[in-house]
Amino acid sequence: HKLMEFGCGAFRAGIWLLTYLDEGNYHCLEADASSLRAAIEYEIPLHGLIHKNPKLAVEGKFNVAKLFGGNQRKSDGTFDYVFMFAVLIHICKG
Repeated sequence: HKLMEFGCGAFRAGIWLLTYLDEGNYHCLEADASSLRAAIEYEIPLHGLIHKNPKLAVEGKFNVAKLFGGNQRKSDGTFDYVFMFAVLIHICKG
């Protein structure tokens, strides 16, 4: 399965989700660069998940193409599951 998580933060859920996915099938957009850095530098290595090759990008506008270097053609752009935990409470009132 392919999973997209919006707002993975420092990987509180990501470490558990990534465990059950094949390599390269976890994707995440995170608006906060420092949270994503903590996931990359600490959580992913600590839990032995580097080999899962998660696709991660800092992006606050839900631009999924950013995960594919701006070229959505590198993927069919579909996901089996989308996960968002507590993302809506962080969206600014316009």
